[in-house]
Amino acid sequence: MANGIIARQRDAATLAVSATAQNAPCYLGQAPIWQKDDANWANLAGKTIVAKSISDVREQLGYAKPASGAWAKEFSLCMAAFYHTNVEKVLPIILINNSAAVAVSDDPTTAEITFVNGVAKIASAYVVLNTLALSVSGTAKVKGTDWEAAYDEDGQNVIIRALTAMTTADASYKTVNPASLTFSKDTYDEVDYIGQNTGFIPTTISAPLWDNETDSGSSKVMAKVAEICEGVVDKHWYCEAFGNLSSGTRSGAITEKENYSSAKMKVCWPFAKIGSYIYPVSLIFSAKRQNIDNDNGGIPYESASNEFIDITNLCDSAGNVIKQLELEADTLNEKGIATLAFTTAMQWRTWGVCMANYSEAGRGSIAPNKLNDVAVQMMDYVCNDFERRYGDMVHKPMSMRAVNDILSSFSYVLNALISDGMLIAGRIAFEPSENSTADLADGQFTYSIEETNTPPAKAIIANVTYDSEALDTYYSELGGEA
Repeated sequence: MANGIIARQRDAATLAVSATAQNAPCYLGQAPIWQKDDANWANLAGKTIVAKSISDVREQLGYAKPASGAWAKEFSLCMAAFYHTNVEKVLPIILINNSAAVAVSDDPTTAEITFVNGVAKIASAYVVLNTLALSVSGTAKVKGTDWEAAYDEDGQNVIIRALTAMTTADASYKTVNPASLTFSKDTYDEVDYIGQNTGFIPTTISAPLWDNETDSGSSKVMAKVAEICEGVVDKHWYCEAFGNLSSGTRSGAITEKENYSSAKMKVCWPFAKIGSYIYPVSLIFSAKRQNIDNDNGGIPYESASNEFIDITNLCDSAGNVIKQLELEADTLNEKGIATLAFTTAMQWRTWGVCMANYSEAGRGSIAPNKLNDVAVQMMDYVCNDFERRYGDMVHKPMSMRAVNDILSSFSYVLNALISDGMLIAGRIAFEPSENSTADLADGQFTYSIEETNTPPAKAIIANVTYDSEALDTYYSELGGEA
């Protein structure tokens, strides 16, 4: 027997709504929690935060970024925050830190440090800050009295400031070996607690830079993220997965893509260099979708495809240049892979309304509500919106007036979306065939909602034919003989 407010997805139709709650993309990954100067820093494993700035990440999880080039996977959450803040300029985002315990070296590293104008540094992003100790000539120096330390803004150096006179000191500290970091399968469990921990609902879930890693349960992280989005988060919320293929070639990407066929996952390829940094295309699509949804009042009726992105070039994960024509991007779309293309706008654009289930050859067998990203997004959205709107009515008296109030109010929602061009059809009904006397007596009320999303224009074609008869007329008007 069902209990609570529930929206079920059916393959027969697609659905829609209006924004009433806080939604944001969710990223699973790793932040340098060992950089927090806290004896309990290890408890940040599995921590979920809502980041509205880089400062939020630095203060709550630790933050590091490379001087240039590729981001290390141990800083993947920092990469997501930096991209959203500095490139796409859209926030907030939900960050779930890896639940795996961080292995710390058994033996401390010792080094002599030199103070210049009262400042010394340790050039490493992997110092466990809480283990740092200083001594001079064998005498321990007191933290907070003789010295203080913190990571710099980029998390690449430990900056030590002398509070009493020191020219040199012996530093002792433990470190983290990034090669030892693994992805815990327990991290996925934290997704169900996003609402409780943050008050937000995830619109998308991804694990950039960890996609192709094997988790502690021997599964590919990308596959598990897709599995999460095939179901519901915390019994209620529907969302989409994003993943990035690792291959350095188109042919390799197409082969790799054969492992993924979910209509709830957008599979992307390859990476892109923007300025001096390298990002997976999945992150670009995820952030772009958030921006578009925000522009549209939170209603995901528009695809994030064919949107401008100012990249330097396409590349593999190491930064090696990948050349790609729009025609080649199309061949990826035909296999259900979203990518970037240099289009007739003479710009690089996100490219692909496809989800992982799509193939050009098999499109005739794909249900309309799973044929493109907009159809999937809108079905997810209407389910989430229905639950947000009417959840307070659960366990309250369900009079005839209450039954009809839901019908009239949600009809208004659907009609407004049709009027705005966000849907081309939509209806809600309370069907006797779906509401038996036994169900009603037990407090179960079932509504039937149908809608048709406004389809994204995948191709706009002009058939141009040469008109030879017009040439004959032209010739006659010039005085010639036909």
